[in-house]
Amino acid sequence: MSQTADERIQAFRDAVNASPELQAKVTAGEDWVEIAKAAGHEITAEEIKAYVAARPNDELSEFELEAVAGSVRLQIRLRLYGCSY
Repeated sequence: MSQTADERIQAFRDAVNASPELQAKVTAGEDWVEIAKAAGHEITAEEIKAYVAARPNDELSEFELEAVAGSVRLQIRLRLYGCSY
């Protein structure tokens, strides 16, 4: 059985939280879909939007909290994908 979009996004999220290299790309403002694809995760911008919209109260990892608090580029990327934080 293939993974759902939510499972694929969570797998990418887990990979980012575990990888300083992926974290650097995310905080540098690179395209999340392209980062995911290069790391072997097939997700779309629409799936990211839906995932975030469905989880407004999700607990963020330490990296995610630091990235949101400290990176203007990440905040811009979130806005481009229609995500709130």
